[in-house]
This record gives sequence, structure tokens and C-alpha cells, in this order.
Amino acid sequence: MSNFFGLEIGKRSVLMHQTAFSITGHNIANANTPGFSRQAPSIVTTSPFHAPMLNNANRVGQLGTGVDIAQVKRIRDEFLDAQIRNETKVSGYWESMQQSLDRVEAILNEPSKDGLRGVMDMFWESWQDLSLNPESESVRSVVVQRGMALAEVFNHTYSQLQDLRVDINDQIKIKAREVNSLGKQIADLNQQIAAVTNAGKQPNDLKDKRDLLVEQLSEIAEVRVYNDKNGMIAVQLADRMLVQGVDHIVLSEEKDNQGMYLLVWADSRTKARISGGQIGALLDARGQTNLPDESQPSEYKEIIPNMIKELNMLAKTIMVKTNELHRGGYSLVNKSQVPDGSNFFMMPEDADTYENWAKFMAVTREIQDDVKKIAAASRRTWDTAGNKENFGDGSNALKIAQLKHNLNSPQFKVKTEGLNINFSSHDPLSFLMDGGAGIKKIEISPPYSFPDMQRLAQALQKELDENEISASVRCEGGEIVFYSTTNRKLEVIYPGSALSDLGAAELQNGEYQLQTRVGIPGANDAALSLLQSYNQKTADSVFGIGQLQQPNNLALDINASIEITVSDVDSYSGQVSYSYVSHEYNRNGTYERKTGGFTLKYGGAASQSITIGSMTTTITGLDSKTKMEAVELKVGDKGILGLTAATAAATPYQQVDINFNFNSPREVPQRFVFDNGVLDSATNELHFFTMNDNKESNLFGQSYDGYIEITTNAALATEEPAAYLSYYEGEWGNSGMVEDASTDDFWRSITANTGVLSQEAQRMVKNQEILLGQLQNKWESISGVSLDEEWTNVIKYQHAFNAASRFITGVDEGLEVIINRMGLVGR
Repeated sequence: MSNFFGLEIGKRSVLMHQTAFSITGHNIANANTPGFSRQAPSIVTTSPFHAPMLNNANRVGQLGTGVDIAQVKRIRDEFLDAQIRNETKVSGYWESMQQSLDRVEAILNEPSKDGLRGVMDMFWESWQDLSLNPESESVRSVVVQRGMALAEVFNHTYSQLQDLRVDINDQIKIKAREVNSLGKQIADLNQQIAAVTNAGKQPNDLKDKRDLLVEQLSEIAEVRVYNDKNGMIAVQLADRMLVQGVDHIVLSEEKDNQGMYLLVWADSRTKARISGGQIGALLDARGQTNLPDESQPSEYKEIIPNMIKELNMLAKTIMVKTNELHRGGYSLVNKSQVPDGSNFFMMPEDADTYENWAKFMAVTREIQDDVKKIAAASRRTWDTAGNKENFGDGSNALKIAQLKHNLNSPQFKVKTEGLNINFSSHDPLSFLMDGGAGIKKIEISPPYSFPDMQRLAQALQKELDENEISASVRCEGGEIVFYSTTNRKLEVIYPGSALSDLGAAELQNGEYQLQTRVGIPGANDAALSLLQSYNQKTADSVFGIGQLQQPNNLALDINASIEITVSDVDSYSGQVSYSYVSHEYNRNGTYERKTGGFTLKYGGAASQSITIGSMTTTITGLDSKTKMEAVELKVGDKGILGLTAATAAATPYQQVDINFNFNSPREVPQRFVFDNGVLDSATNELHFFTMNDNKESNLFGQSYDGYIEITTNAALATEEPAAYLSYYEGEWGNSGMVEDASTDDFWRSITANTGVLSQEAQRMVKNQEILLGQLQNKWESISGVSLDEEWTNVIKYQHAFNAASRFITGVDEGLEVIINRMGLVGR
């Protein structure tokens, strides 16, 4: 054993306590540094002397050799860190959701006299006032102004909600950029940590920085953390590893046609299925895009889109219901027997599929320019000679005012479009009607005996009631409308058409009009057209950008209703496979159902021939696309085709047109041409396809394979139109209007639900503040720097350092005696 053994022990003690003193100083210096966790020296004894061996001197025990710091420990609890990350995610979600809902509540401004509900109340009150003073131009002006104010509130609310959605959409993009930045920083720190770890050191401060970045990332979205080799970590975001060692991937965006961003992985362009955190709340508030990669139904809460949808439903209900009644009323400028038939609110041309009613709402220019054209009376106010009649009638205005409390039950209606009432006719007005209890003849006095259309409609209603037909009648201009809130099937047949009965099965819910024609048309080619398409991606139609041509055989004597479905898409070869079902009728009435398939090739020939049942035609234009663009189509895309047989010159014929939703500009016609006499005195089933192509409907894309059964009692007469049919069975989709609730209650429900969501968000934010506070306190008690504790360590290490120094001094003094004073005795 060396005489300097004690010096080595003292040196080690001094160095150890000096290092521990420095670690304590580092803790104190970073007491307020975000994310910093307390560090502590791992103090261990050094290996004792001496180790057992054969030539050991025979001495007592093993002698200690001093002290050392094995490592600088970072005081962390991984389980607590995981809890904090999870609750930070929840906190980030609800704080972001609360901010969005606060803005929605500010837009709705309810309850308030200046909010939409207050403006609606004033609108209905103006109609109530008009019912009491129907000739007053000042009261009429108030109705117009209140209508314009209502439209302005709807327009503005719609615009603000859309602007909020765009703003949230921009925030989603910004948060994606933050994720990319944090991912890169974590990967860079992983690289530095691995280098330090491989050198045998503890990269505590680097790990603190990395953990702080992960915690910030967990506030933005749900993440999972896994330990990796060499001190690195892997971070999972959604369905991918955002960080794997020193590598990281990047989020990107794809825009839909509304400018909404779909977050995708930049390398694969697949959807990033992010949930939780701030991005999760923003997606729930903004809703999904209309890109095909989105799930159906939506995986998000769709808060703002649902709000806009409900606002549009409310606007559409007010507009449609007000206009229905207004069209049946008489204005101060109307001197005819027929109601004005004019709308109070403007109506979009494509009313069946139009979505943004709140944006569109406006009082018609006609009424703005002349308030006398408001139809406040239910009966005409002037006779045909121009004399006042029925002045003071405000009953139609009262009906409109009462819409405030109308429960808006769904109406199953038949609009007799094309029926013109000739008030000079002395012939009784008659119909064949079936309200579910069999065909009954409805007949009223000749039109000339009625002073106006409303009283003619009242006479019809009386006949319906006496015949126990569950239906109501109203007039809209010169049009008679039969409707029911309970009876889903109504049939109206004109006796002069030679049709005696109608039947229906498996049809799409809606209204159908039958037109019949007879005669000698001359020579007409067979006609083929694409009636409807359902596409889930970006394709223009079921044929992509391909153009459907006429049949190769223009003399083809086949009628057909055809459904085509995409059955396979091969983007590698560009080949798209189709299956079809075709209902075919020869002109002689022979029916055959045919099935089969064909293929088209994107990037192929300019003209590609296809055969569908008995017909061969061509598709042109697919050569302008590359084969990779076949992915514009998706399996399940559909199309409905209609083929009408050719007719020969000087050959008599019978024609039946079936128009679906005939009172809409988007009517879907199915035309059948037969040889003369085929449909006489018989029952015939006319099979055809239709499809729900209303994107707002919950049945969007569903096709229907049904038929209408017509029974004739004689040769078809030249009658246009001939019959009407309403058909509603089972679920009938989304009418886009308020149902089984008043408009007032509906809006109350919307605002109340928004308030409940906002309260829930506020409560969750407070709960998370408390929970995170508790977790942070626990984290501080374990990993945080306590200045009192650290000052205690300073004193402890300082005293130990001083003691070690004194120990070295003692050893030094002993050695000085040995070296300088021993052997001096006797000198």
C-alpha cells in the first residue's frame, strides 16, 4: 500500500463533492427553465483494496479507496410523463374546441333581439299585421323590409360561419406545419442524444429539451412514445411513425374544390388519420373535406358544417313554405280568377339539389319594386270587370304568419303540373283518384261556375273528404297540388287519357308524371342518353371524361332503361370494368332483362365500342387521359342510361314518358315507344332505373330498380299529361327542410345545442386545468427543482468538500513528518 493512498482518497472526495456542488448549481440555475428536470449525482464507492489473490498480504479486511460519481441521474417518472402527455392532448382538444364554439356563439348572437330568432319573430309579426290591414301600402312595405332583413341575417350568418370554417381550415394547415417543425427538432435531438450516449455520457439536458418538444406535440395531436436504442425515441402520430430514430416524415395537404385541406403524409399521399389535441378539435369543428379519401360517414363531429346545414334547412323551410302559400294568394294587382302564382322569396333553379339556401335567400325583385304584388288575400280582390271584390281579405297573409307555429310535417304530394283550368269551360272537372282505398272518381261543377281558383280548390277538397280520400288540396297559381301528411301514395288520373289504374313497386321516393302520346311521328332515330351519374371521386361521369355516342344502329327498335356500375379499376393498365343490368322492351311490347359487362381503357383508343344488351355504341375521348388517371373512377360508381326505340315513317305509335320529380328542372325522363295498340286494354309493367343523385341526401348514390304498372281501358288517347303518382316508402332520405318541428323550435334547438356544447367545452377545460395542475404538482415534487432542497445540498456538499480538504491537509502533515522529521533523533 502506498503512503499516498490517503491522498488519493481525499482527492477523489474533493473532486466528487466539487462535481456534486456543480450539479446542484446547475439545478439552481435552471429552476425556472421550462421542461428542465432535476439532476442528481449517483454517488458510489470506488473498488476496495485489495482484491482477493494468492499473494495477498495477511492484513485485516479490504480498505476502501474513496468515492466517485457513477452517473448524473435525470429525475423523471416515465409513467407520470405519459399521463401528462395524455392529459395535455385532452386539454389541447377542449381549449381549441372552446375557442371555436365561443366564435360560433358570437355569430349566432342568441338569445338576443338582434339575433336570427328576433328577426324571424318580426318577420312573422309583419304578416300578422298585414292580415289585419291587407290594403295598407305602409304595412306591405314593412313586410318587404322585414323579409329583406330576414334574408340579410341569413346571408350574414351563413357568410360568417363559412368564414369561420375557412379560418379554422387555415389553422389546421398552420398546426400541420408545427407538427413538421417539432418532428424535425425531435429527430435532430435524437441524433445528438445517440452520439452522447455512445460516448458513455448522459445527455440529460438534451433529453429534457426533447421531452418538452414531445409534450408540445401532444397538445397538437395524440402521440405515442416508444424508447429506442442509444437513448433515442420513436414518436407515433396517427397511423404512422412521425419520428423513427434520426428520421422523420412530413405532413402535407391536399385541397378539395372548396379549399378545405386534407392532411396527408407527404411520402405516400395517404390520409393522416389524426385524432385528439388541437388538430382533432379543429377537424371536429371544420368537418371533413369532400375528397374521396375521407371516410363515410364522417369520422368528425362536423360542428360548423352541421350548423350551416341546419341554417340552410331553416332558410329553405321558410322560403318554400312561404312561397307555397304566397303562390296560392291574390295580390292587389291581380284581376284574374287564378292566383298570382308568384313567389315572395327567390327560388334557385335547381331547387331539388341546391344546398346553400341561407346564402341564396332574398325577396324577389318584383315584390321589392311593387308591394302591391304581395299576395295577402286568399280570394281575388277584383272581379274580371275591374270592380273591387273581397277587399279587406288578409287570410293568406294570416296563413303565412301562422307558419311560425307550423309543425312542418313531411308532405307526400302530387303536383298536377300542366293542368290548366279553363274557367270558361261548362264541362264538369273530373279526376280518377286513388288514396289507398281504390280508384274513385272525383267530380266537381264546371269551372265557369267558380269565381276563382281558391273556391274551385275548396270544392275539390270537399269531394276528397266526402269520398274519404286522405289528401288535401291547394292551388299554386294555376296549378292544383294534392298532398297528404299521412298517405304516402296518391294517384291522379285524367279520364280522357284512357288510363284506368296505376300501380308501383320498388321506386325511388318522389313524384312521377306520366305523359302519353299517340300518332304518326315520321321517322325518328333511336336515342340514347346518360340520365344520371354517381361518382365518388373526380370523374365527370360514370364514363370518366368519355363521351357517350348514339347507338351504332340508329334504326334499333329497342327501348331500354340501363344501370351501369364500375366493378373494377386497374390504374396500372388503365382498364375499367363495368357490369350492367338492362330492362329492354321491343316496340311490340316484348320485355327482357339482360345483364353483362364491358371494359373501357383510359389512355386507349379514341373510339371504344361497347355492347349493352341488344345495343352497341361507342365511347369517345378516353385517349386524352393517361392510363394512370383511371383512378378518377372508383368501384361502385354508377350511371343510368335511357334508350328510346326508333320509329318508322308513317307508322302509328304509342308513347309513354315517365318523368321522375317532374316539378323540378332536374326531371329524369324515361321514354318508351311502342307499336300502336300494344298498350290498349291491358296491364303493363314499365321497368326502369332511377338513382338518388342529391348529395345532401343520406341516400346519395342509391339506385332503384322498380316499375310502374299501367292499366288501360281503351286505346291510349292523345293526352299530355295523363297521370300523376306519389310514391314514398320506408326511409325517404333528406328533404333538406325542417320536419316535425316549428321553425322557431328548430332554431331554439340549434342554439340550445350549441350552448350545451359550449358549456361542456368550458367544463372540460376547467377539469383539465385542475387535473393537469395536479399532475404538474406531482411532477414538480419528483422532477422539479426545489431551491430549499438544493440549498441544503449546497451546504452538505460544501461541508463535505471542506472536510475532504482538511483530510488531505492532515495526510500532508503526516507525510511531512515522515519525510522531513523522521531520523533526526541523536543528530
